[in-house]
Amino acid sequence: MKKYIKSAVIRGLLFAIGMALFEYFDGSIFSIFKFLFHFVFFGAFMGVSDYFIDRRKRKKEKEKPNK
Repeated sequence: MKKYIKSAVIRGLLFAIGMALFEYFDGSIFSIFKFLFHFVFFGAFMGVSDYFIDRRKRKKEKEKPNK
């Protein structure tokens, strides 16, 4: 679980910084609410998707017969 939280925080932060830079260079003003929105929701989505992808991989490995 710790792995998914770290992944979510890192990815959410990188995405939020990227979007803030895009808005800055586009001429818009920086909005802390947009930054937090991008950080929380993108990070949460990526953490949940990582969890389900890993769960599916583990399930497939468990079903695979050992040779």
